[in-house]
Parts: sequence; structure tokens; C-alpha cells
Amino acid sequence: MRSISVSVPATVTNLGSGFDSLGLALSIRNRFSVSLGGRGLSIRIAGEGENELPRNKSNLVYRAMNAVFRRAGRSTPRGLDLRLENNIPIGKGLGSSASCVVGGLALANELVKAKISERDLIRMAVEFEGHLDNILPAFVGGFTVAVLDGKEIYYARHVLNRSIHAVLMVPDGKVLTAKARQVLPKKVSFQDAVYNLSRAALSVSALTQENLPLLSVSMQDRLHEKYRRSLFPKISDFVRIAGNAGGFGCSVSGSGPAVITFANGSGSAERIAAKIRFDLRKRRLKAGVVVASITSEGKRIGR
Repeated sequence: MRSISVSVPATVTNLGSGFDSLGLALSIRNRFSVSLGGRGLSIRIAGEGENELPRNKSNLVYRAMNAVFRRAGRSTPRGLDLRLENNIPIGKGLGSSASCVVGGLALANELVKAKISERDLIRMAVEFEGHLDNILPAFVGGFTVAVLDGKEIYYARHVLNRSIHAVLMVPDGKVLTAKARQVLPKKVSFQDAVYNLSRAALSVSALTQENLPLLSVSMQDRLHEKYRRSLFPKISDFVRIAGNAGGFGCSVSGSGPAVITFANGSGSAERIAAKIRFDLRKRRLKAGVVVASITSEGKRIGR
């Protein structure tokens, strides 16, 4: 029985000012595997979402696999044993859906030896999932700057210093991306556009040149976070706690509600995480606190 495995990293996007363009791959990974055999479709799920995600043909990983089968002109194999080990929190702005899409595309491409190029797989993933800033770091890893020009994709990938760590605060509750889009204004002022443009550029320099103190300014935003806080009113409390914990910069990850700040070194990251946990208990707020490194690896076949 042939078996294929793939792992895909969690992603953090926007970083405040870099709306829909900046993304990071984290060391937290979902792991997927598929085997041929049996009489029908079998989907086993462990970890995040194991009691809520579908185990039928509506499953996102399976649907992504089918997109590859169709692209390759192949019929869907009758017997598929699909296993999902989900470590990325769902509905928190950490790229869980992007991970499933990338994982499904990669599994099917390997399984049927379709030989679809990575660039074409990225295009397929964007058509499927819709968010290039999540898809790119999930595929290629590292720190990515992405532009979608019509249907053409342009991006730059940077490998960051391994000492840079992310401290994540993951509150209870979820924010649906579709709703997070609906609350955004259709027009913004020239001043707000310049405010974000200059800071997003500064974030790229701050991260690639390891000048982390600049993040306290560069991750400030006027285009999306203030509008989305109506969907999760307590997010202001979580941002305030993260901002006061001693890290570099602070923003909502993706459409939230996860919040990220940065640290230089694992020891510093753990100290910041401990302070955040203390403040959460003091304020009686519920959230998980996770320390993760920035990974240069995107999807990995066989691991």
C-alpha cells in the first residue's frame, strides 16, 4: 500500500501594517498522510478540530486533493485512507485553512505523480483559498512579501535569523475570515494608506536586518485592525497585554483573534510568554500562550 506524507507550517500574516502582503511561516505544523487501499474514503482526524471537522468529501484536504486529480486528468482513487494530525488552531488567524489546502494539493500531486510545478500549485491554492499572504509562507517557508497582480503572482522570500521567535496569544473564540472582510471600509484616506505603506516597508527592513526594536513602530496599522475589533471586542485587551509584555511590536495575526509579538532568543520569548500568562490570569482572560520559531521550511514531503 503506497503512503504519502506531508507537513505544512502555520502562518502569521499582515503583521499589522503589511495587510494582505506580509507573511511568516511558524514551527507549528499540521501533518497529513494518505494511503491507497480499501473500498472508499476514510478520513481520520486527530488534534485540533477532531470533533468538528467533516470526515466526508466536504473535508478541505480532500477537496484540495480532488482539484489536483481534475487538473491532472485523473479520476479520484476509489480507496483513500486520509489521516490528518492538526496542530494549528482553527479559526484563529494562523493559517489552518491554508495549511489544509497546501497539504491536500501536495499530497495529491505526489500520489498521482502529476508533476504540477510549485508555482502552478501556488496558483491553484490561491484560487482555492483566496489568500496569497497565507498560501506563500505555507508553501515556501520563511518571511514572504507577496503581490497578486491580476492572476500573476510575484513574491520575495527571506530567511530570518533563527534567534527571532514569535510569542502567540490565542484567545478562546473564532473569527471567520469572510466576516472579517465584510467589516472593512471600501475606501480609506490617503493619509492612512501612506501610514501603512511606510510602516510595511519598515517591517521588511526590521525583520531582514534583525532590527527588531523598529517593529514597535512598523507593525502599527490603520487599515484593518480597528475595524475588525467589533467582531471580537476583547481583542483590545489581548493586544494591550501583548504590547506590555516586553516584546518587539504587536499585532493581530491575520483576521484574528490570535495576537503576535516578537522576541530575540528563546529565553526572552519564554520570559515574555510567562508575563503574558500572569497578566491573563490577573485579568481573568482566557487564552493559550505559545512560543514558536520562524521556520525557513514550507511544506515538507515525507516528514
